[in-house]
Parts: sequence; structure tokens; C-alpha cells
Amino acid sequence: MGGRHRFERFKKYFNAKEGKEAKEEPSTASSPVGNPRPPKDPDTTTDLRSPPVDKKLPFVGNEPKKESKQNKLQEQLWNQAYDGLRQSENKYIAQYEEILVSELKKDNPDSDTVSLGTSHEERWRQMQRLVQIGLSKTEKEAKIYEKVNDGLELFGTVRALVEPAVSAVPQAAIPWVGVCFILEVISNPAKQPGVHRAGLQHVLSRVNWYWNLAELLLEDNLESKEDDEGTALTKLRLELQPLVLDLYQKFLSYLIESVCYFQKNRAAAFLKSVVNIDYWNGKIKDIEASEKEFDKQSQQYNTTESRERLKTLIIGVKSIEKAIDRQTEQQKKLNEDESNRLCLRALYTTNPLYDKERIEEEKGRLLSHCYSWIFLTEGFQTWQQDPDCRLLWIKGDPGKGKTMLLCGIIDRLDEMTPGLISCFFCQATRNHQNSATAVLRGIIWSLAHQHPDLVSHVRSEFDSAGEQAFNGPNNWEILSSILRRMISDGNNRVPVGTTIVIDALDECTKDNKKLLDLIVDFCASKESRVKWIVSSRNWVEFQDAFMKKVIASQRVVMSLEDSEEAKEAISNAVDAYIEYKVQELERIKETKLEAEVHNILAEKSSSTFLWVALACQRLLSSDIDDWQILDTLKRFPSGLKDLYRRMLQEVKDSGHASQCRDILAVATLVQRPLSLGELSSSAQSLSQHSSRLDALKKQVLRCKGFLVVIDDVVSFMHQSAKDFLLEDQLAREFIWEAEKEEQLSESILRGHQTILRAMLETMKKTLKYDISDLRKPGADVLYLDRKDVSDPLSPVQYACCYWADHISKFDDEIASATLKFFKTSVFYWLEACSLLGKVPIALLAIQKLKNLAVGTEYHELISVLRDVNRFALYFKGAIEQFPLQMYASGLFFSPRTSLVRQAFKQHALETSWLNLPISENWDACVQTLEGHTSTVSNFAFSGNGQWLASTSYDCTIRIWDVATGVCLQTIHSPYIEVHAVAISSDSSCLAAASENCTIEFWDTKSEEFTKTQTVDTRGTIIIGLIFSPDDEWLASWSSEPKVQIRNAKTGDCIYSIAVEQRLPIGPEIRFSFSSDSQRILLGSDQPGIRDIIGCKWTNYPEIHPERLLTSAFSSEGTWVGHAFGEHGHSIWTFSEADSHRVVDLLRDDGYALPSSGQYPAGRPLPTPQRPSAISNDGKQVATCTEYPFRLAIADTSNGAVAFAHPRMATGAGNDLPMVMAWSADSQWLA
Repeated sequence: MGGRHRFERFKKYFNAKEGKEAKEEPSTASSPVGNPRPPKDPDTTTDLRSPPVDKKLPFVGNEPKKESKQNKLQEQLWNQAYDGLRQSENKYIAQYEEILVSELKKDNPDSDTVSLGTSHEERWRQMQRLVQIGLSKTEKEAKIYEKVNDGLELFGTVRALVEPAVSAVPQAAIPWVGVCFILEVISNPAKQPGVHRAGLQHVLSRVNWYWNLAELLLEDNLESKEDDEGTALTKLRLELQPLVLDLYQKFLSYLIESVCYFQKNRAAAFLKSVVNIDYWNGKIKDIEASEKEFDKQSQQYNTTESRERLKTLIIGVKSIEKAIDRQTEQQKKLNEDESNRLCLRALYTTNPLYDKERIEEEKGRLLSHCYSWIFLTEGFQTWQQDPDCRLLWIKGDPGKGKTMLLCGIIDRLDEMTPGLISCFFCQATRNHQNSATAVLRGIIWSLAHQHPDLVSHVRSEFDSAGEQAFNGPNNWEILSSILRRMISDGNNRVPVGTTIVIDALDECTKDNKKLLDLIVDFCASKESRVKWIVSSRNWVEFQDAFMKKVIASQRVVMSLEDSEEAKEAISNAVDAYIEYKVQELERIKETKLEAEVHNILAEKSSSTFLWVALACQRLLSSDIDDWQILDTLKRFPSGLKDLYRRMLQEVKDSGHASQCRDILAVATLVQRPLSLGELSSSAQSLSQHSSRLDALKKQVLRCKGFLVVIDDVVSFMHQSAKDFLLEDQLAREFIWEAEKEEQLSESILRGHQTILRAMLETMKKTLKYDISDLRKPGADVLYLDRKDVSDPLSPVQYACCYWADHISKFDDEIASATLKFFKTSVFYWLEACSLLGKVPIALLAIQKLKNLAVGTEYHELISVLRDVNRFALYFKGAIEQFPLQMYASGLFFSPRTSLVRQAFKQHALETSWLNLPISENWDACVQTLEGHTSTVSNFAFSGNGQWLASTSYDCTIRIWDVATGVCLQTIHSPYIEVHAVAISSDSSCLAAASENCTIEFWDTKSEEFTKTQTVDTRGTIIIGLIFSPDDEWLASWSSEPKVQIRNAKTGDCIYSIAVEQRLPIGPEIRFSFSSDSQRILLGSDQPGIRDIIGCKWTNYPEIHPERLLTSAFSSEGTWVGHAFGEHGHSIWTFSEADSHRVVDLLRDDGYALPSSGQYPAGRPLPTPQRPSAISNDGKQVATCTEYPFRLAIADTSNGAVAFAHPRMATGAGNDLPMVMAWSADSQWLA
């Protein structure tokens, strides 16, 4: 049972306690069967038989007119039709009337005597009122949902029919009430299943025709000049009247059932009886048959007047049909547009154009002189004019202006080319800009955003898989396929002249090779109509990728250092940039600078934009007066590193050296750029600025150009600046106080500890119970909008998420500080992590600290970390969504000996009125993984024990983080069940067998799994897989029975082994390899060892009639196996020499374990499918019995039960596990 479910279980007790309070605030929700809301005045009641004109809604039409003969007949027919349905005991009439009563209750909330009238007069007056309510509600619906004129046109068309009818004849309300209910639904197709739409359109368009049929039966309106003919027509009218009555009843029946369906569509019992397509189709066919019968008989009604009136009614039918069709098409378009928006929103990670604006702001104004030179170069013109030349690679050292150059190119191409421009700026310090998938998502989003027709390529994946298409394990394959179709699809692709620009490939730190290979593949394709511009540093991997022969004629390489043309152009561009910066200096310093300033900048910059930017930024400092500029500039060294060294020396020599050193150290060691508030909580010397962030900003700017502050976020001026602080000797001495290089690591460790202490102190002061004022334990964090208020977590966001990352080992001081924090603030920290959506990060932090502490002398810290870990895992579901439940259900259901329960008992609710059994210690079940929507069929641990792969009948494979229980990835296999899964010993490959007779192989080395190949098993459905210990072989088996030994790299079948078995091999059977991977033990009722290469067989017939379920190769060089038969469980050992029974786990009668008494009685399963598993070291076996379902772990050497745990069965063995598996280190059982 997951933590969230435990919370649900707990809620009922508090609801019982709060019942009295709940009564004081009656619900306003309507219910057709619930108790009515009590009137405000007990002595006041409402007379529903004569409803007054509503003060809220205008009366429909004028006062009712005197009834004519026609009206009298219409009233009679509709009343007869409705009464006939009631007398026929139609089961939906009662539900329909409950709905009508509930609507009347809403209209009269202060009355407790609301009921449906029994007489015709009472009933039609109530229904007349319901028509008014329905029309008002539908008009609101139409205005809300349609947003187009056609939606209101449909409402107006039908209202034009309703108002005169109800005004003239109040009895008309009987059918029109149903019409108003249905109109509310049909006005918004999103509410309505497709199975119903055609039928509703049919009856809605004909309702006026139905109403006026009565007119055709009236003698006064159809009088003939000849008595004989008049007598004949009178007789015919009497014959037609039953047909009209039958048609009215079928119409009302369809209308009433539809109202019930849409008003009560959450009632499962009702849905089961009416939701099927054949049912509704049959109802419409009955109505159409009655219409045809009436039409056939009425052909004899051949007066001119009757024909004209029928013609008029048919025209009315057509007009309503057209209004509905137009409204439907408009609504479909709106729904399609909304679906496109949802799709692009799910794809979105960053807007590259906003990134471009931010970069230009950080680096300074974009000057045309600094990039326009490239358009005149031979290389660029070749790339631009040659249709076969698709790749322009611009490479250069740091500071050469590559990023600003690409910004300028983007602006110029946007003006010059008719095609689309899609760009992406990689940045290593930003997670949404430093991976290959992030690049593709940004490019695809940009293209689809500019050219809406291209969204269809994205929708084709999003509609079937949702956000998982972009976030799941197949996202690279899906995204690259989408981009490929956008570029190459013959029917719907990007316009000619489209250009894709990617800057700073060297800062794409995740799956860079995938991206490079994809770019080369696109450029080599003759079908591609896209041109590419990319930039990077002069690194070997880019040289290897872009210099391949396959794109020799499709590429242009422009080196900013090697090409004389480029060097001269860059020199001129840097000169123009210097001129701009000198003018800026003169404007800000309000002085005229000597020409020598320009010359010195040009001489020392070595044609490097970054050098000029850093030098001028330093000269702009307030501590340099205008008369000092020239002398200061002369002292600046040439070259970027020398300039960095000079800047750092100035920091060291300044009066603010201590705080600047702390700022630079923190900025270098943190995991991401910090806000000013976060920076103030990351070093004790900076905490004084927590309430004066403007002062802290000044200190950051005193770091002589190493750091910049954009939107109150502190980051390095350039990646090379951060590299310098970790590599240069002066930085080691000043920042890290390490004279020798070998001392650097220890100095950096001290820097992390300094950050840690400051963060722990700040969190202790800031975090508290209910910091976001949720107030109620059941408050859902999903509905908390932290952007609308002053966020108390802003200064500690980084600390909450990353403080544990600054601990690499414990010493006395750090252990003491950590223990104190956990004993006083761990609940407040978990609450904060929940509010930030970072509970999985908190779990990883707890387990990292626990693993660091184990084996040390800090025993109390170890105990607390273990207890906190169990608490967080056990209640993870509730903590993530309802953080305050930690203090309610969390503390209540924690074991009495729990350390966190004792430490935070002051927050526990008063529960003395509850008499529930609370355990003394934590349960053996550490966590429950929730996510599959059907039965789990198989699973396997990775070799490193970090994750678990599970398969299910819901046609998915889920990859779970064992430490946190978080589902890392979901691999979808639409409509195809996955039967087996296995993971290689080195955790680099996952194999999965599906019911479509295939085995899929996945590369698991990166965070996002990549499918490498699919192997056809030639009609064989695989039910089991296992890798050999050396990962050379993959054994697969089917129920035929047949075993295949495959090459684990290619999936090719090397050996096929036909196994003689009395019974088919079931999914409960597990095979195992020897430690040298040369032999395999096959299970079931005729087990045997197979020498894979030598093809030697060793059979063990003596095990019959038992079946060998599972086995493992032990350290003694033999197999240990678990068998089950009609006499119970037993443990066997197998070698190539012999086999023998080691011990019986159950007595021969199959009802009890040995006399140890550690395992309560149970009875064996009635089927041979018995889940069990032997640990990888062969020392433990896990198995269970069905009723009551009890899990037992026993020692394979003597049968002693080490653990026994009961589970409450829900009937018919529903809780019986399908499969068990041990982790590689035999510490975990799933």
C-alpha cells in the first residue's frame, strides 16, 4: 500500500471526527437523491405548483394565450406519450424525473418540499420553468465554449422554436425540457461521445416537425369542400393519430435516456447498460422507422395545405441541421487549435529567440560591423548559393565572438531568406540547453511555432503517447523522426530556404555524438531542403564528425584562426567593437579619451572580443577614474588568461577581497547559477546581505568582470572564466588557499563544507511548519500558486535541493551539523521539497548521506538517516501531493519506535479517540511502486542495482529508480504485451520480448534509453529471458518448449535447444547460467544442465513429479534450485555429477513448514504456477502460499525461515505475485 493510499485510509477517521463541523457548512452540490438544503426560514416553504416569475431569469415569451383546438390536441398527445412511458415502467423515467427535481432544487435552494407534480397542470408548469432554466444555462454554455458565431446561431435557431411554443402552450414544456438539456450538450461537442452525435442531431433537427404533426390532424385546418372527402380524411386522421403518438413516445424515450446519460454519466451501472454503440443506433433506427411509417400513411393526406405545411417543416429541419453542422465544424477547428497548443506546450523547454535576446543583453549590443563581414566571405557565399551545400561549420577558440556572430547571421537571414529560421543556443550550465534532446525539442518547437502546418508531425506522436513522447526513453528516436519528417516529408515539410542554426555545440554535454551524427545524416540526405549553420570550439570530436567524406561536397568549414580571410575580417570586426566600447567609455565616464586607448585595446586583444569586453568592463568600474583609464589599460596584459590573472590579482588586492573570494568560490562550486537571494544563504560572510540584495549585487560586480548579474541571477561572464578559477595557480592560491596542485582537492572540499554549513544554518532559520500557509492536512500542493505571493522559499531553493551534494564525506563537525538538522528540521525540509516539486531529489539526498555514514563511527546519525529514509519512502506518495499529511497521517501511522515520530511528536494530531493498532517497528516492505495500470508480468534488476525494469499487461515497460521509487522512463508498446525483460550484468543493455514475436534491445548507458535493434523470433512467443554473467549470451525460452541461446550483441540465434517436457514451460519457470557462462540449467519437470558449446546434456529425472521453478549458481560451483510439487516445497542442488534434495521447506502434507514455527500454516497453490526466486548468491529462497498469502524467505542450506510476512488476500488469490526477483547483491527482493 503506497503512502497516498495510507492517507486516504486515514481521512475517514478525521472525517468521522469532523462530521459535526461539516454539518454546519452544508454542501451546495446538487444531488437528485440527496437531502435538500434546509430553508433559511423554517416557517417558509415554496409552492412549486404555481412558480413565480424568476427574478434572475426573464420569462420566455409573453403570457400564455388562450388554447386553441390545435393546442389542446398537442397537449393531449404529448401528455399521452409521457404518461405512456411512465406506465410502461421505463426505468429511465425515474432517473429523468430525479434530474428534473434536482434542477428545481437548484432554482429553489431554500425549499425542502421540492417534488415533481402528479397532475398534468402541475407538471407542465414546473417543466415550463425548467425550460427557462435550460435556455439560460445553454446560452451561457454557448458563449463560453463556442467563441464563434455559429455556436450562438445554433442556440438562437432552437430558441426561436422553443419560446413561441412554450409561450403559447405551456404544456409544450414536456418535450422541450429534454431539448434544452440536450442543447447544452450538443453546443459543446467536446462533452459528447461520437456514438451519440448523429442521433442527437437527428432528433434536435426534427423536434419542431414532431411538434407540428398534431396540426396536420385537425379537421378545422384541413376541411374539404366535399363531405365524402372530409369524412374520409377524418377517418385517415384517426388512423394517423396512433402513429404520431408512437413517434412521440420514441422521441421522448430517446431524449429522456440521453438526458440521463449526459447528466449521470458517472454512474458506472448506468453506463454499462447504455454506452454501447448498438444500443443508441437501435434507438435511432426505431425513430426513423416510425417516421417512415408516418410518412407512408400520410401520403394519402393530399390536400394542398398539408403539403405546404409539411414542406415548411422540412425547411426548418434543414436549417437546424445546417446550423448544427456549421457549429460542429467550427468547434472541431477550435478543438484542433487547442490540441495543437497543448502539444506545443508539452514540447516546449525554451524559446530560442528569447535565449538569443538574453545572450545579446549579457554580452552587450549586437553590432553589424562585428558580423556583417561574414556575408562577404567566399565560404558563406558558397554555402548560401550552392543548393547542394548544406552545412556551414564555424569553429574558433573561446572569446572569438562565435555566439554574437551567429546572432547577427540569424538576423540577416531572417531578413533575406523566404524560409524559416530555427535556432538553438547550447549552454553547459543550463539543463534545458545542454543536451541533444533539448536541442531537437527547441528546433522542432521553433519550426512548428512559425509554421503551424508542421504541428501535424508533432501531433502524430503526441496524440498517442502524450508528454511521454518527448520525455520518455524513446524521445531521441521520436524527436529525430519528427524533425526528419518536417525536413523531408513530400507533402508537408518546411519551405525552401529554411535554415537551422546551432551555437556552441561544445556546450552540449549530453549525447553530443548523437546530435553530431544526426546533423551529418541530414546534410548527406539529398531529400533534405534545410541548410545548417553550427559553431563550436576546435575540438577533435567535431573535426571527426564534420570532416567525414560522406558530406565532403555538402560542407563549408570556416576557421576563425586558420583562414587568412577570416582572420583579417575578425581583426576589422574587433576594431569596430573597440571603437564602440571606447565611445561607451567616454559616454559613461563623461570624458574624452586619447586615441592611444583605442590602439592599446587593439594591440592587446589579439583579435579577441572577450578580451575587449572584459578590459572595458574593468575600466568602467567606479574605482577607476577617467584620468586613470590609460594607465590602467597599459598595465593590462595581452591574452585572455593573462587578463584573467590580472583581474583576479586586482580582486585579491582590493578592500573587498574576502567577500569577493567567497562569492567566486561559491559561484564555482554550485551546481547551477544562483539568484542573489540564494547566494546570500550560501556563505556565512554573505548572510548579512540577505535583506539588502542590492548591496550583495554591488559585491558581485566588484569581482572585476568574472561574474555578471542578469535578472538577479549571478553567472560567469564566460565559461572560460570558470575554467580559469579551477586551473590557474593564482586562483588556487587566492580562492582555494592551496599552494600546491595536490592540495587543491582538499581545499575545494573545505569550500563545499563552508557552503554546506551556511545552507544548513539558513534552512534552519527559514523553514518551518506550513511555510506556505496551506493550513489543512488535505491541502493539495498542486493547487498552490507560489508565483502570486512573496515566496518564502526563494532564498533557500538551491539549498533545499542541493545541500547534500556538498557533502563528500563526514567528519565530526559535518556529522554533528547534519544530525542536528535532521532531528530538528527534516520534516520542514521535506515539506519545502514537496512545495518545490523536488521530493525525489530529497530521497536521493537522504540515501546518499546514509550510504556515506554507513561504516563510520557516527551511529546515531546512521540510525536517524535510516529512519528518515524509511519514513520518506513509505509516505512518498502523500508527501509529494499533501505535504502537511506528514504531520497527520505520517506521524500517526509511523511505528512507535520511529525516531522521527518521537522528534516531531509536537506536531502530531490528537488521536486518543482512535483505537487503531500501530506497529512497533517498520514493515519489511520498504516501498510500493505505483504506475502500471494492469498486472505486472515480469521484472529484472539492473546489474548495479540502481534501477528496476518491470513489464505489464498494460503494454509498457517501466524503469524505476530503486532508491527513490520514481519512474524514470516508460517504454510504450501500443497494443502489444511485453512478456519478458532482462538486463545485462554491466547494466548497459536491456532486452524485452513481446507477444508480437520480437525481442527489442535497448542501450541503457545514457539517461535516455535508445533502441538499438529489433530481432524477429520467427513466430516464437518468448516468455523468458536471461543474460549470461559475461554478457556474451542471451537465453530465451518459450512454452513450446524451446530454448534459444543468442548472441547478446546481435540477437542472432546461435543454438536452439528442444526440451522434452511433460508440461509446457510456464512464465513462473526461471533458468540460470553458470558463473563461467558456459553452461545453463534448464528448469521445469525435467530439468537438466546443457553445455552450451559442447552440447552435452545432464538430465535429472529423479526430481519428477516436482517441477524446478527457479535456480541460481552458488559460490560452491553447483546450482541451487527451488522445486514445488504435490508434496510442497523443496531445495535441491545440481551438478554435472548428480543432484540431491537438500531440504523440504514444507512437510509432505504441504500444509506447514518444519517445526521451527516461524512460518504460519498455509495451503499450497492449486496450480503449478508458484512465484519464487533464489538470491544470486544461492543462499536464500523467497516463495509464498496462496491462502492466506504469506511471503517467506528461507535459508537454502537448512530450510530455516529467516523471514515470514502475512498479506491479506482480497479473494481468489488476487494479491498473489506473478513474479519475484532479487537484486544482484541479494539485498532487495521485488
